[in-house]
Amino acid sequence: MIIKRGKVFQEDGNFLEQTLYVNDHRLVDKAEYQDDGEVIDAEGLLVLPGLVDIHSHGAAGEDFSDGNPEGFKKILQYEKRCGITSYCPTSMTFPKERLRQIFASIKGAQTEDGATVVGINMDDVNFSANEFSVIRKGGNQDILVFGDEARSALLNYMLEREQVDACPGHEDALFLSLQKKRITVRAVENLVHKYAVIVTPQKKISPHKLRSTYGTNLYRETGDIYLVADVLGHKDVNTTRKHYAAVSQDNRRLAAKVVKLRDD
Repeated sequence: MIIKRGKVFQEDGNFLEQTLYVNDHRLVDKAEYQDDGEVIDAEGLLVLPGLVDIHSHGAAGEDFSDGNPEGFKKILQYEKRCGITSYCPTSMTFPKERLRQIFASIKGAQTEDGATVVGINMDDVNFSANEFSVIRKGGNQDILVFGDEARSALLNYMLEREQVDACPGHEDALFLSLQKKRITVRAVENLVHKYAVIVTPQKKISPHKLRSTYGTNLYRETGDIYLVADVLGHKDVNTTRKHYAAVSQDNRRLAAKVVKLRDD
């Protein structure tokens, strides 16, 4: 292939009109070029090397973690249309069998009109879907969803996190201590207490109390005990009912006042 009359990107950041010679998808000198008869007239166009997307959970309305070859093909085609020729998809952290299924989708998605997969990343936070992976009590893995406020805070934090070189063995940790190591459970408890005292000096607030308060507020807003049980990770909804019995009683009192049998 010959690409002629295009303005080619240079190492100094400028563009210079040049003719490029390509054999087997690689640039070669004119003397080494083996003519295949294909010529592209790039007059008025900018010619750049293909871009590399090193971290992406998906695009074009598709998610790599779905493990759908057709969906992944759409992602790769979209990336190539945007000038990205090399692509590193990113999955959530799943059990091995689920990961094998996801990674197998790559084979059926690679086509000439799509970007080439050159690597795979695994991550616990998916900003494209506002999801993150957690390990519940008992070692069970779950996917939870965070809101736009948390997303904004996390993205701001990630800008800072990327500037920190973690200690060996802690490179994959999202949250680091001042010692540049993975933050401990005890450190989280201390941070919650430190900032909670500023807001409510008379109360002792723990991570467990925050979780419980969230569950109470969610139940008051939705009235859906099954949703609260799912979000809090309760296997038995009766456990959730026991903890939020007072809220249920408040709702019953409210219901008793809403319906009137006759006008006053």
